[in-house]
This record gives sequence, structure tokens and C-alpha cells, in this order.
Amino acid sequence: MKRLIAGCYFGRLFNSKIHLVALNKKLLMNGRDEAVCLYKAYHLLHDNTNLPVECITLMSKDIDEATFRYAEQINADLVFINSDKEPLCSETMN
Repeated sequence: MKRLIAGCYFGRLFNSKIHLVALNKKLLMNGRDEAVCLYKAYHLLHDNTNLPVECITLMSKDIDEATFRYAEQINADLVFINSDKEPLCSETMN
């Protein structure tokens, strides 16, 4: 959640588009579907900010590598990667 908030601040500061990336059909350590967290994060940003937001799911087993490849394709200047250690989708977002 902290990275999502930080991304919003940077997005506002630099008038940027936020890209949310998840892996297809990946289950988080707590058993939740990562796509559900992506959906919730999208709606949180869309409903509470005026930042443009884009979501994408990628086929890969490694979020770091997949995100890096995607960031290269879109020429991203800044990337935040959410790890399984700090879930983007916490119980407070339910």
C-alpha cells in the first residue's frame, strides 16, 4: 500500500500515467489472486485521484523480470515493484 501511495505522489508531481502490472493467475502468499489486488488498486486510484491509470497482466513466473521488460517497452522512468512480503492488497482495502 505504501508503494501505491508513493507512486501517486510521484505521478502527481511529474504529471505521469500510473501503470499497474500483475502476473496472470498468480496467487499471493495469503492465497489471494493477484488480479483481484490489481483491480482493487485500479479502482482506488481511479476513484480517488485524477491520474491516468492503466492495468496490464503479463505471462511470466517472475514479477521483477516481467515488470522490467514492460517498463522498457513503455519507456518508464520510475518503477515500483510490489513483493509478496508487502502485499498491495491488504485487509484494509476490502
